[in-house]
Amino acid sequence: MVTTSIETERLLIESFSVEHVPEMFQLIQDNETQLTQFGDDTFDKYQRVQDLFDSLKQPKNPLRERYVITTDDNILGSINVEPTGEKSTSYEVGYWLGKEYEGNGFMSEACEAVSNHVLFRAGVRLVSAYTDPENIGSQLVLVRSGFLFSNMAKDQKRYTKTRKT
Repeated sequence: MVTTSIETERLLIESFSVEHVPEMFQLIQDNETQLTQFGDDTFDKYQRVQDLFDSLKQPKNPLRERYVITTDDNILGSINVEPTGEKSTSYEVGYWLGKEYEGNGFMSEACEAVSNHVLFRAGVRLVSAYTDPENIGSQLVLVRSGFLFSNMAKDQKRYTKTRKT
């Protein structure tokens, strides 16, 4: 797993570690309605704090890079990236933000920073993301962070961002 931190004007985006688990678990528990609204399974996967610890110790996908989004020592949400092809020339990003932090541009800022970070890697040409067709907020996040609508795939809207040459 790549260990890193990315700083923006307002945020620190850092690799998700065991020290983040208690606060992240509480944020997940406080946001059940928001997380399950569009079929996200985060709340269902982490019913106990131990489930979150276990997911760090034995990740289902060890190539997935998991980050927490923080500001003023508070965890606001998470963002993940993982390679989608054998040669790691493309990645997929996924994210969520606690309801109480929405509407401040935090996720657009985080998504732009993480996707740009990934696109600067040697050989990486594309970062994509998928949203529920009804999740307008998530679609706006992607557009604000430099993604363009690409097509419908997996019954979801697909957005892509490519490396600027």
